[in-house]
Amino acid sequence: MIDDVCTLIADNGTTVDEYLNEVNDYTEKEIFCRVSGITRSEFYAAATAGLEPEWTIHISDFRDYNGERLVRYKGQLYSVIRVYRDAGSFHSRGGMSPNEVELIIGQRIGNTGKAVNG
Repeated sequence: MIDDVCTLIADNGTTVDEYLNEVNDYTEKEIFCRVSGITRSEFYAAATAGLEPEWTIHISDFRDYNGERLVRYKGQLYSVIRVYRDAGSFHSRGGMSPNEVELIIGQRIGNTGKAVNG
């Protein structure tokens, strides 16, 4: 069931403001989603690569996701670690729908994070 909201954040590079300072340019898009935890095996596999996955974001329509690499969920900023889209092979067994996209989000170990407005 789609019962939560998150914000997808696209990094558009840098622009110059009115004072001629370079500033990061982001586009934010709020979407409806379903959020679940990650599996134990996913956690340990990612940890060996220096990643710390925390949530799985399920987006019901793949057209809502355009390659954004940052996600804000419950006020916390996360990086997209992995993207998975199933063509519907699980649907008959109660798995992902044909249009669903799954984002594994979390922190990179040792990363202090990027400042994003908002």
